[in-house]
Amino acid sequence: RAVNRRDQVSVKTRKLMNQMQAAGIELIDLFSLYNQDAARVEPLYLKQDTHWSTHGMCLAAKQVAQRIVDRGWVT
Repeated sequence: RAVNRRDQVSVKTRKLMNQMQAAGIELIDLFSLYNQDAARVEPLYLKQDTHWSTHGMCLAAKQVAQRIVDRGWVT
């Protein structure tokens, strides 16, 4: 059975994210992004701790960059 990584986000973290969105604070849900990428062979996190791997950093950077372009802040 495939693991749903969204379920691995702590309840407190998910609650904070929901509160931020309800308050109109824009955020990028990298947990969902990483869940979509879960089938890849490349790890998203380093083996020895919870820091992002190079692959995880690239995914996050691309998502943030796309949001900046979508907002029209840069072309």
